[in-house]
Amino acid sequence: MHRDRDLKIEPLLWSQAAPNYALLLSKFLATLAVTLGLIVLVGIVTITLQTLKQNGPVDLSAYLRIFSIIVLPNAIFLAAAVIAFSVLLRDRYLTYAVAIGTCAGLFYLYSQGHNSWLYNPLLFQLWQYSDLTGGGNRFAQIVAQRIHLLAIALSCLALAHLFCRRPSNPGLLTHSRLTSSGWSIALLFVSFAVAIVAGLLVGDL
Repeated sequence: MHRDRDLKIEPLLWSQAAPNYALLLSKFLATLAVTLGLIVLVGIVTITLQTLKQNGPVDLSAYLRIFSIIVLPNAIFLAAAVIAFSVLLRDRYLTYAVAIGTCAGLFYLYSQGHNSWLYNPLLFQLWQYSDLTGGGNRFAQIVAQRIHLLAIALSCLALAHLFCRRPSNPGLLTHSRLTSSGWSIALLFVSFAVAIVAGLLVGDL
């Protein structure tokens, strides 16, 4: 997104017939694809090392369970949050500073023992593998927190879509029908409501 502005091709992109969400989601999916590619590469290296060291049989179901329940929602959230930061802040270095500062601040809180489920989106030090297999007692809480996280990610994308509008973009309604901005606001409210409900469930479990 910053490269489009640096190269001054953003007006050219806005002139295309493609809808706003196509331009935004393409960048989100590209970021997510790169992230998942790196994650898969780490998984392959881990499986290879486990095989070479003969450290027990390779249980692919364990890798898939961790990937689908823990890693994939984390990657979706991080990619959505970065897109939202990029749109709202509109400055590359300010986006870097806010993102790194947020991560550093959260990590400091986690290291001090303040790792609440509601402001620990990546579940840092809050889960064990037994919790994912039914051996622990946190599976329901993990699922609720994952729904909470994905709802926040959807809110980030809706917010980014709302503020990443073309200069000539109409208002919320046209011919008594919701425009793309109107749909963004509706999606933002729905996803935010889901995040609140899921967050309350996390606190109760």
